[in-house]
Amino acid sequence: IWDVTDAIAARDVAKAISAMKRFEGDGGYGIIMSNAIEKCFRQFALVKDALLKSGGSARTPEGLTPWQFGKLSANASKWTLLELRRARHRFVSLREAFVSGAGNIPERLEIEVALLCAKGNMK
Repeated sequence: IWDVTDAIAARDVAKAISAMKRFEGDGGYGIIMSNAIEKCFRQFALVKDALLKSGGSARTPEGLTPWQFGKLSANASKWTLLELRRARHRFVSLREAFVSGAGNIPERLEIEVALLCAKGNMK
């Protein structure tokens, strides 16, 4: 799953989708993927917000390890806080749809579309 979240942090949607394909046959694919991606965007938004508020020299936000903070900080300049918040919201909604069974198209496709919507200037 880290290959997926690392690719998202680096704004490499093709690599993220490729990494997600390894999980397609797993039961609960949509819930697992949407949950992992939402968590990635949530943590990334925490880091971005902390860096913006501190002028670039933030302490590790509560709920993250220093290693996670350093890893996410390395790619923070590739995203705006608004992009991260919108992407997180999109994946929260998608996860809720999967849990409730309200999805109308295949889960894989819904996740890929949501990533593409979040991509902005992802490669």
